[in-house]
Amino acid sequence: MIVADLTNTHGLARAAQYEIERLAAVHSELVTIDIAPTLKDRKRTKPVLTPLNAPASQVYLLTQPDNLGKGLAHLRPEDIAGARRTALWVWENNAFPRGWQFVFDLVDEVWTPSQFSAQAFRNRSKLPIKVLPHAVSVDKTLEPLPRARFGVPDDAFLGIAIMDIQSCPERKNPWAHVAAWQRAFGASQSHILLMKIRFGKRTRIVRDELLRMVGQAQNIRIIEEIFTSEDMTRFQRMADVYLSLHRSEGYGLNIHEMLELGVPTVATDYSANAEYGPKYPHYFGVDYRLVPYRDWLAHYEEADFEWADADVDDAAGKLRALANRIQ
Repeated sequence: MIVADLTNTHGLARAAQYEIERLAAVHSELVTIDIAPTLKDRKRTKPVLTPLNAPASQVYLLTQPDNLGKGLAHLRPEDIAGARRTALWVWENNAFPRGWQFVFDLVDEVWTPSQFSAQAFRNRSKLPIKVLPHAVSVDKTLEPLPRARFGVPDDAFLGIAIMDIQSCPERKNPWAHVAAWQRAFGASQSHILLMKIRFGKRTRIVRDELLRMVGQAQNIRIIEEIFTSEDMTRFQRMADVYLSLHRSEGYGLNIHEMLELGVPTVATDYSANAEYGPKYPHYFGVDYRLVPYRDWLAHYEEADFEWADADVDDAAGKLRALANRIQ
């Protein structure tokens, strides 16, 4: 039995798909419940129960801790009373919320894709914590999206950044991406950065800030289009370089996917991606310093931790070197 957010278009849903493929290889029968409609339901209607033909022996909860209750609400208590409950969670810093402590009483073990994330859980719980990196596999046969669709010349050096800043812009740090690209290439129209960003109602102000930073140069462009899973891969395949100047990542799925595609990747050498990134010859870790958590949206209730501030000059130097090598 798998309970997961499967049909949303964010990274967590894509990560769940990787885990389902892994589980399908070891289980002959799997019942999968998609809780995405429940998560999107603003009316808070009660989820439709999913009766099972027989009680489950194993339940995999591929959803974040704050959505655990919504996931379990799809199941009849008698169907999972004797089941072993395995949660697949990821966390972006070492301060797991005290207010979520109760979730450890609802599961028997936790799987997480990085040592960085695992430490956050070990700081709060004595449950078995298993580190199981995502089995990332990308379809390299898909053709890249046409660059003309985004007004990018075929001979331009093309960088791509992908981020969801609906809840915490500071963690993804889009301002550093703009600053690094400008420092590396100025307003050169032969060096284009496409920033695919998902904004939320409270973070639309960031869009205005980024556009002011870009000014009249137009070699940095914001893409807000929602892609299918296939088109996301095709979008990724367009890139000459992938840029991620995040402050912290519980895993960094886009980073890993780009590395699997063979795309040179310039990323803050901190958090989960620092575990798998160096295994790839085309991974270029960016220097950083640790700074206290600060966030105007106060996204994390536990504020006593540090995260990375990427060295924009180091990132710019690595970008220039890659561009000189490719062009």
